[in-house]
This record gives sequence, structure tokens and C-alpha cells, in this order.
Amino acid sequence: MNFLKRLPATAVMILATLGFVVCAAGVAAAWAFNDPATQSATAALTAVEQYSTLGGQTVALVGGSIGDVRSALGELDRTIGDASGGDRSQFAATMNRRLNDAVLPRLKAARDAVQTAERTAANINQTLESANRIPGINLPTFGDELQVARARLQDVDAAVEAIRAAAADVNFDGARLQAAALEAINQLSAAQAMLNTAHTRLEAVSAAAAATAARVPGWMDTISLIATSLFVLFGAGQIFLFKAGLDWFR
Repeated sequence: MNFLKRLPATAVMILATLGFVVCAAGVAAAWAFNDPATQSATAALTAVEQYSTLGGQTVALVGGSIGDVRSALGELDRTIGDASGGDRSQFAATMNRRLNDAVLPRLKAARDAVQTAERTAANINQTLESANRIPGINLPTFGDELQVARARLQDVDAAVEAIRAAAADVNFDGARLQAAALEAINQLSAAQAMLNTAHTRLEAVSAAAAATAARVPGWMDTISLIATSLFVLFGAGQIFLFKAGLDWFR
């Protein structure tokens, strides 16, 4: 009969003991995962910073190539007014030679560099998405500026071919030729504007990743301390519950 009276007290003590064990395990886990989580978050953010720096360098390279193409097209545009009825054939040959030697190689270099920058941006976004899964981290992903810049460079390709066709046309039309050259220059300007935006975004992402990486250890320690405090409070409650059960048992 006394055993039956003590049974509820025994159950309370067992539950309190289990609760205390859970709290102790929780405190241990809060600090056991602290260092791996800190290293994981810091590594992800460092990768973002490195990718962003590389992307910024690539975008700057593209900008240099585009500047060279614009200069070459500007020189072509200035020579259009020199064409006359007697030297059209020579003018077309000169135009083609300048396009092949000065414009197309630089344009190809710009396109290739933009594609490299696009791949870098894709890697940045993947890493950002992984980093943003960590509590407390919320960095913006990269936009589509590089895709737009690549599209504008493709439009430049079409405009260059229009220049070539207009220069070779037997019915020479200087206005048509100048319009094609102006279109190419305008598309280059549009591509440059997108690249400038991309470069600014890359610099901002790199700076944000570096600043966030510096704060991660403090965030993780704070989370561990909060979890420890909660488990300690709950564990203290289990001790009092065990004591109450023990007094009841007696």
C-alpha cells in the first residue's frame, strides 16, 4: 500500500531525472555545435568575398575591353565621312580590315570575360543561398546585370555585321553606315552601364560578406549562451521537481 502511495512520487523523480539529463545534453550540444557552425558560416562567407573580388576583377577587365571596342568604333565612325564615290572599294576593304583587326577580337574578349563573370556570379549566388540558411545571415543574391550586358554585346555583334554589310554595299549609303556604327556604340554604352551596376553590386556583396563573417563568431556565442541559459533554467526546475518528488516519497 505504501508503495502505491509512493508510485506518483517515483514517477515524478524519474521524469525530473530524464528532464535534467536532456538539459545537460542540450547545454553540451549548444557548445559542441558552436565551433563547427561558426567555421561553416565563416567559410561560406569567405568564399562569397573571394568570388565577389574575382568577379569584380573580371568585370573590370570586361570594361577595359569594351572601352577599347568603343574607341575602335569611334575611329571607324570618324572615317565614314571620308568615303567618296571613287574610293568605295578601298574604303570597304579598309573598313573590313579595321573591323577584323581592331573591333572583333576585342569584342570577343569582352564576351568571353562576361561569360566568365556570369559563372562567377552563379557561384556567388549558390554560396549566398547556402550562407543565408544559417540563422542571422541574410545577404542579397546577385542580379541579372551580367546577362543583360551579354545580351547587349550580342546586339553589338549584329551592329558590327550591319557596318560590314553597309560598307560593302554597291549602293553606298553613308547615313546607313553611320547609323550602324552609332547602334554599336549605343549598345556598348548600355553594356557598360550594366557592368558598372554589376561591379557596384559585387563590391557591396564582398563588403557585406566580410563584415558578416567578422560578426559570425559573436552571433554563434550569443546563440550558445542563450541556449545554455534556457537549458540551465529548465534543469534547475527539474532539480526542484526531483526534490519535491523525493519529499513526497519520504
